Amino acid sequence: MLYRLKYDFIFITETWLHSEISSGLLDPQSEYCVLRKDRVGSPYGGVAAFVHRNFCVREISIANRFTMLELLCFDLLLGSESIRFFVVYRPPTNAPDPLTNTQLLIECLEEYSHGVQTAIIVGDLNFPRINWNVGSSGDSIGKVFLDFVTTNSFHQFVNFSTRASNTLDLILANDDQVVCSVFPKAPLGHSDHCCIDFKVCNFPTPNISSSKIYNWYKADFDSMAAYLDCVDWNSLICYNPEASSSWCTFLELIWSAVELSVPPKSNKMSRFKRHPKEVCKIIGKKHQLWKQESRAAARKPRDAASVLFC
Repeated sequence: MLYRLKYDFIFITETWLHSEISSGLLDPQSEYCVLRKDRVGSPYGGVAAFVHRNFCVREISIANRFTMLELLCFDLLLGSESIRFFVVYRPPTNAPDPLTNTQLLIECLEEYSHGVQTAIIVGDLNFPRINWNVGSSGDSIGKVFLDFVTTNSFHQFVNFSTRASNTLDLILANDDQVVCSVFPKAPLGHSDHCCIDFKVCNFPTPNISSSKIYNWYKADFDSMAAYLDCVDWNSLICYNPEASSSWCTFLELIWSAVELSVPPKSNKMSRFKRHPKEVCKIIGKKHQLWKQESRAAARKPRDAASVLFC
């Protein structure tokens, strides 16, 4: 899964990991940053996240009063922006004192998602009585969690059963555009839960530098037009039926055309100083507009990261 399917992120609940199993055994080639929260005092439960080393992450330290929760939290750092992830396992309601455990979980999620622009919660939360289509719950514990979701403006993305006829594994985010292409996959190993494949969208592409400035007045717009005329736009829409994936593919094409047809601005001192004063003033204004436009455009490209949740 790690080396053939090449997911950017893999989130796992009920890992059954413990201190005698090192993270190096889980990823021998060291292609991923492995974050773990093993269950205390038991070989079961536990959560883990595998984040490809192409991405920069910062694990968030959780306060001691939340130690008993099977939850890990980290920030995905993307330049000046970040996305906060929570990976959670909440034991089923036959566990000791499920209401107290749920209230403690909600308190933790509220504390560490407060003021965060984009937060994504992924986990096996074991709320079989919640009907996400109509926003109601058949038991008091599910209602408490549903109230948290509603109050904090989270959107739930999983619209299919993940174990038997129940939707126990959830993906929630406080931005309804950040998650896309959610669909089930076969269970991993002997698990009785299906895996969930999804994409995290709408964040700046790490490979495109926002500091790059283009020489738009030297652009070859004829070549750019010829390049875009060769694109099969019908196929682009056909193979990317969702708005988010179509937008990402469209931006990739546009920026490919820009890279081919627009030279980068030189770091040397501007040659405008050699022009007569009035001409220099006019061209300088245009240059400033091109500069602002290129910087604004560099912030627009979006990409999608592939995620598997087991």
